[in-house]
Amino acid sequence: NLLLGRIAEQRKNPTSAIAFYHRAVYGYWPSQSDENRRNARWELVSVLQKANRRNEVTGELMQLYADAPEDPAYRSKIGFLLLQYGATSNALEVFRDLTRTNPKYVEAYHGLGQALFDSGEYVEARHEFQRAIHLDPKDRENFSLLAETNAVIDLDPGLPRITAAERVRRSGNLLRRVLDHVTQCSPQTPSLQVTEAQKLLTTRHSTNADFNMQLQDTAQQIWHDRASLCGGNVPNDRVLEVVLTRLSHE
Repeated sequence: NLLLGRIAEQRKNPTSAIAFYHRAVYGYWPSQSDENRRNARWELVSVLQKANRRNEVTGELMQLYADAPEDPAYRSKIGFLLLQYGATSNALEVFRDLTRTNPKYVEAYHGLGQALFDSGEYVEARHEFQRAIHLDPKDRENFSLLAETNAVIDLDPGLPRITAAERVRRSGNLLRRVLDHVTQCSPQTPSLQVTEAQKLLTTRHSTNADFNMQLQDTAQQIWHDRASLCGGNVPNDRVLEVVLTRLSHE
């Protein structure tokens, strides 16, 4: 069944390949059955990935996790693949379990931080990146992720438990950061859209919800139109993308 699955995959027949791989995973193996089943399931995951069958990928990865050896590197590999496929809640389960069973394993905190960040739990994500840095101060990626997380926390006007005045201040900073990108990429005379947004920033600050939403809506619209405003020289800003995407979903 394993060999037939590989042949079907080579012949670009994913439906047959998936069926054969399932039989290989659950079939009889005369020796090293656990290892052989895991290896067959990994090949099945690869075929499902190519076929863009995301839900089935998640299911197979979680089954791999349930049958995984006590190797933190093996388990964290599964967690990061779950993150890659947007299965954030499953990844949280994997990395939380890893931090409990392997409290000195830096990748567990790195992965948990990323899963929390993707879930919009930025303050909790910051704590996990700080723990990862404490365990391995030489890992520059965790410093970068911590800085990005702090920037999101400082900029996001949608975070809970902040005052109305602070929410407006953050919305103003959000629009200001968007305008900085647009004016830098397009040094010509500002468009009417940009000029009106700049005037909005000079308006006497109000803490009411309507003014706050006006600032946010203007920032989102200009960021959405940045390709045309910049003449194709599209600016990128990961922090802005995270904050504006979060606001658009609220």
